[in-house]
Amino acid sequence: MIVFDIETGALPEKIVLERNPDFKPPEPLGEFDESTVKTGALKDPEKIAAKISAAREKHESAVAEFETKTAVAKITYEKELLDRAALSPLTGRIVAIGYKSEKGKAIKIARTEDCEREIIAEFWRKFESCNKQSRRIVGHNIFNFDLTFLLRRSWLLDVAIPDGVIDRDRYWNDRVFCDTMKRWQCGNYGEKFVKLETLSQATGGTGKPDGVTGAMFAELINGSEDQQKIAVDYLDNDIEMTWNVAVALGIR
Repeated sequence: MIVFDIETGALPEKIVLERNPDFKPPEPLGEFDESTVKTGALKDPEKIAAKISAAREKHESAVAEFETKTAVAKITYEKELLDRAALSPLTGRIVAIGYKSEKGKAIKIARTEDCEREIIAEFWRKFESCNKQSRRIVGHNIFNFDLTFLLRRSWLLDVAIPDGVIDRDRYWNDRVFCDTMKRWQCGNYGEKFVKLETLSQATGGTGKPDGVTGAMFAELINGSEDQQKIAVDYLDNDIEMTWNVAVALGIR
């Protein structure tokens, strides 16, 4: 058995923004129209004039703030795109792949596009070897994320995908690939997503390290030596959790 886990990061900001819809600003407020002011049962001309004047001031204030609010909304929109970029193969890339087998562990880091191509190609070579040996490749939620990301990045980077990975454009090779989340569902496909950490702790294993998330991985792995160690330890822990869950679920 080989267990694996991928870590992803965002592509350059320019690419992320190009591959998403442009920000659509709100419609300008236009000129103030006093006929839209509801004066209700007011009869006193002064009170009516005061209400219209207050409405006019409110409108003018809103117009003055429009550009600022629009600029803030655009910044917020683009930040949200960048925050989610690592979750899509169109706007993100594979930064690392971690493995564990009976022989030990290995973590492959991709700092450049060429490195990404190589570690993806290496993954498919492992698949070919496991396919010949009837050996399992195991991960958590791999059918919905990891394998999908690997396959799509392979297409985008022109990395050769071996025969037998997917059948009829929809079925993963479950003679080789085993998804611990799918196994836990026991065929109840309507069940909600179960976190790896939840299964790990429920089966007597560890949880995630405090203060570190997968969203931080790409920045950490490209940081100082201490930050790189934190990133590697994070992925190493994910691999250990996956291994222990697989064993607990009877996967060999």
